[in-house]
Amino acid sequence: YLGRDPRSGNAGALAWGDDYRAAHAQIWAESVRVLAPGGLCILSVADHFKHNKKQDVPKWHVVTLDEMGMEVLRTVRMNIREAAANDSKTPQWLQVDECEWVFVLRKPTPGK
Repeated sequence: YLGRDPRSGNAGALAWGDDYRAAHAQIWAESVRVLAPGGLCILSVADHFKHNKKQDVPKWHVVTLDEMGMEVLRTVRMNIREAAANDSKTPQWLQVDECEWVFVLRKPTPGK
């Protein structure tokens, strides 16, 4: 939460669902297309909650990127629940998962 509304067209404002997945699949396809062979991408993402049920958003992103040819080099689990609970700018209604995932991915170099 940034303490303000996102700008118009910000994909981060999309709720988890078909529109979210379609927009992010398009974003990832373009990102992979323009990334140089051997180039790195760092993804930081947490699970979303929909109707009080956790949605495995990090898995969806990693599977989608894997299907586009990206390879995961490193996965880091970061505890964010305590940080969110202690941040006075985080609204009380915002349900926060216990962790955020950071993935380091690489676009393979052809022939390697």
